[in-house]
Amino acid sequence: MGALEGGTPVNLKGHWLVVTVLAPLLVLGVLAAAGGGGGSADDEAATRGTAEAEVQEVVVVGTEFAFEPSEITVKQGQPVTLVLENDGTVEHDLQVNGLHAQMMEAMHAEDDGHAIGEMVHVYTMPGATGHVEFIPEDAGTFEIVCTIPGHADAGMVGTLIVE
Repeated sequence: MGALEGGTPVNLKGHWLVVTVLAPLLVLGVLAAAGGGGGSADDEAATRGTAEAEVQEVVVVGTEFAFEPSEITVKQGQPVTLVLENDGTVEHDLQVNGLHAQMMEAMHAEDDGHAIGEMVHVYTMPGATGHVEFIPEDAGTFEIVCTIPGHADAGMVGTLIVE
């Protein structure tokens, strides 16, 4: 026997359908309406948006006077962590010209990073590593350069392709 709010006894014997079938369905319905079930992992990931999308990590090694790889491909609208490892004996940086990007974080070897407005840029001292995190807003092909005087002219250039 159960009891109502005021302590009045209730005989549930004849109400097996309500107790065993409908009550659990009601609980599941409440959970589903509150977001506690029913959705797939894909549905939940889609609703979280770009901020939690899978991060694309790209590692570029800078030496005298080249980037390796010199061509990078990433996806538009998805976060990118661009790592610059300076294996050279002088300072290097990497700048993507013309790309509009939402900057998330920038880290350099010294102050460990900066974003110049919406420009993708990372700087490193010899033997150091820096990174920049961004979301590319435009699709297209963009020039990568080392902006240290004379480095781009010596061949320290590349291409970023945003698909």
